[in-house]
Amino acid sequence: MKGHERDVGPPRDDLGAAVPLAGPPRRVVSLVPSLTEALAVTVPDRLVGATDWCSHPAGLDVARVRGTKNPDRAAIAALAPDLVVANRQEADRAGLQALGGVLAITDSAGAEVRAGDVHVAGATTPGPAAVDTTGAGDAFAAGLLAGLLDAAWPPDEAHLQGAAEAGVALASAVARVRGAQARVPGEREARLFA
Repeated sequence: MKGHERDVGPPRDDLGAAVPLAGPPRRVVSLVPSLTEALAVTVPDRLVGATDWCSHPAGLDVARVRGTKNPDRAAIAALAPDLVVANRQEADRAGLQALGGVLAITDSAGAEVRAGDVHVAGATTPGPAAVDTTGAGDAFAAGLLAGLLDAAWPPDEAHLQGAAEAGVALASAVARVRGAQARVPGEREARLFA
């Protein structure tokens, strides 16, 4: 999101150590099949790794890093990703927080996004209860990536927070509608839930 300009210093991981980032995410590993599909369709040149369970789109030709529940951390690290996308259960189980780059972790409470030393959270937006999470992960990824596209790299805390909030707002709006949707809500619609 725009309008978030403040100096927060160099990026740090969630343990406080400085992590230098060279630029916008160019190498993405996805451990969430639905997000893998969304990334493969929207930024195919950036997706470099996915789980063995990531089967869409057909013919997906990226490095495989085992399953969602037992990702191969060494294989992920060897791909040198700028961004790893995972849900909280997989991230915690596999110890993905130890990897460098950007890590986006999602669950029903919202999302946490880490870029180097900057660690932000976005809570599920207030409003009607979720009725169907079909497409919510895709909407989160779209909002997060859209929020980071025009950010300086590494992103400062305000840009990362804005991107996380945009992703969570879109995901929240999508989860409040039953069934698959032909499109994600626009910015105005998503803001109704913010």
